[in-house]
Amino acid sequence: MSTYDSDAAVGILLALFGMYFFFLALIYVVTALGYQGIFKKAGQPAWKAWVPILQSWTFAEVGGKEGWWCFIPFAGWILPAMNINKAFGKDNGGWLAYAILLAQIWMLHLGFGKDQYNERLMPTAQGGKPQLGGQQGYGQQAYGQQAYGQQPQAYGQQAYGQQAYGQQPQAYGQQAYGQQQYGQQQPQAYGQQQYGQH
Repeated sequence: MSTYDSDAAVGILLALFGMYFFFLALIYVVTALGYQGIFKKAGQPAWKAWVPILQSWTFAEVGGKEGWWCFIPFAGWILPAMNINKAFGKDNGGWLAYAILLAQIWMLHLGFGKDQYNERLMPTAQGGKPQLGGQQGYGQQAYGQQAYGQQPQAYGQQAYGQQAYGQQPQAYGQQAYGQQQYGQQQPQAYGQQQYGQH
């Protein structure tokens, strides 16, 4: 084999490697752009889309799962994608096939299309991660809701030992205005005389 042939073979090999790495870089950029569009609609920082492992972790969280789901092969991407389809109002088998077969185009479609992300449409109660964006976590109580095991309290009623808003605390043994303590005499009307008094 001549020197010319070996140089040509090396040149072809380098050209193939260059095309391969260019193709990988192109896929990475398109994928990151797709992640970025979805993350922005879900209220996540756009820069997370450009960090290789963090993008998959955040994608799982946006899809209603814990971040570590991204390390589960196949299911760690498909199940969050199913939930993301639901969050965008695309809950059917065609959109799932779209997400599996044309993942980058699917992400660009959702991320830069007119559809909006609504996490309340995801079934996160079925073993998923608590929803993002101000949802209540375990043990926390939403405004106006009662905690587990507590009786509902009627409007205007006061819980035992608590003081209503705007009322002054009453010291022990003191009498509220217009109320009579136990064992005391009835209040005397103006101008009347108690029995036995002159």
